[in-house]
Amino acid sequence: MGKRCSTWSRRPPTPPSRDTGPDPNSDLLTAATGPIYGLSRAELVVVNTDVVALIEDIRALNGLMSELPLDQPRRHEILRAIEAMMDRLLPDDIPGTAAAARAELAGVLSQPASASAHRISAIGHAHIDSAWLWPIRETIRKCARTFSNVLALMDRYPDFRFGCSQAVQYEWMREHYPSVFEGIARRSWRTGGGSPSAACGSRPTPISPAVKP
Repeated sequence: MGKRCSTWSRRPPTPPSRDTGPDPNSDLLTAATGPIYGLSRAELVVVNTDVVALIEDIRALNGLMSELPLDQPRRHEILRAIEAMMDRLLPDDIPGTAAAARAELAGVLSQPASASAHRISAIGHAHIDSAWLWPIRETIRKCARTFSNVLALMDRYPDFRFGCSQAVQYEWMREHYPSVFEGIARRSWRTGGGSPSAACGSRPTPISPAVKP
């Protein structure tokens, strides 16, 4: 007997925008009386993390190899490693052999491009518009869902780092979801910046840094 699980689905907060103007369903005075959305199908899958990681390793190495000149030794090192990986991967048992196949790629993945190569660090980030095509209440819920997922990922992956630069979203968490706010304060969370909301830097006006579309 399988494990019991609960599934939650989130409906879009507002109908999609149109080039011709607002959707009639976006206003209660003109909205249809029937349901706007419907769920017709849902599927549950079990993700094999070794297989997913192997796919990402291959994608990264194949992309690097395709950019390297033909006469570069590193290109051929990657090709030999991929060939060794394919020898370890059994088509009839990919889940069972994915970990061993990944091990053949570990060496070329860990090598720097050169002795003087720059080291680049990346952290997670969610671009959440504080106010755009939905009510503020939906932004608050979206922040809570996103930040809760991030906290769960941090529990699962201790080296994971995440950043959010909009101070107003932290204030919303403190007011509406204190447990999420407390979780943020205890983790390796990068606040970054200090403006209340993300500025609109693409608009060449003096007020651009102070507004958000």
